[in-house]
Amino acid sequence: MAKYVVIEPVIVFNGSTVTSSCASVTLNIEADEVETTAFGSTFRTRVGGLKTGTVDFEFHQDMDSGAIDSLIFSNLGGTVPVRIRPGGTAAVGSSNPEYRFDVLVTQANPIDSAVGDLATQSVSFPTTGTITRATSA
Repeated sequence: MAKYVVIEPVIVFNGSTVTSSCASVTLNIEADEVETTAFGSTFRTRVGGLKTGTVDFEFHQDMDSGAIDSLIFSNLGGTVPVRIRPGGTAAVGSSNPEYRFDVLVTQANPIDSAVGDLATQSVSFPTTGTITRATSA
């Protein structure tokens, strides 16, 4: 799968598949920049340091039992596993990797809309621990 249009990725939040309630997802992974420049250098040198991540979701709000609102609110302050497979339900492989990680649920936005708008919940959670990129099931 070289180039593709994201139509139906697999998004699992704390064991619940939330793909049909999610309008967008962004996984950001970064490495700290640690300077190693020594005396006598005329250019700065750097190495990669600790890695970190965040994941941003825009959910279509749903207040039903077991839906988005209860999934997020009941886990507020806790750590939950997340899996994202951008290429959808196709088998996990080198052209359809699955990203696996835990997030710390640090916020809930149960009401985030104006009159006449679709009720949504936009949240951003920091990852905690390792982010893995699986290329086999």
